[in-house]
Amino acid sequence: MSVKFVWTDDYATGISELDNQHMKIFELGNNISDIDSKRQLKKAIMSLYQHTRTHFGFEEELMKESGYPDWEKHKEAHDDLIDELNKVGEKAANGNLSIQEFKKFVYCWIIDHIIYQDKLFIDYYKERNGA
Repeated sequence: MSVKFVWTDDYATGISELDNQHMKIFELGNNISDIDSKRQLKKAIMSLYQHTRTHFGFEEELMKESGYPDWEKHKEAHDDLIDELNKVGEKAANGNLSIQEFKKFVYCWIIDHIIYQDKLFIDYYKERNGA
């Protein structure tokens, strides 16, 4: 799967810290193309995992502070993504994960979570803050 993650204004939330964190996910996704060993794949998964934990913590705190009524549901989606990332990490550790599978996982994550699920929160946030 030779997909290139390209940041466009369609992904922008208008919250600079959040946008920077999302851009980092794109960068990590694009770095997958350069992976040519299981060791590098494991390292890429760990980098994504570490960034994700930080990002989700920031996003969840922003949701709580803004009074987002569905923040707990969104947190469940975050927890599900972490669970999936853990499974991907286990498959990689066992040598049962291809680079293509990992890239597909990141691609689906970006499409589903950032574009659709985060947009629900961002629309609420902008309406509430007059942005």
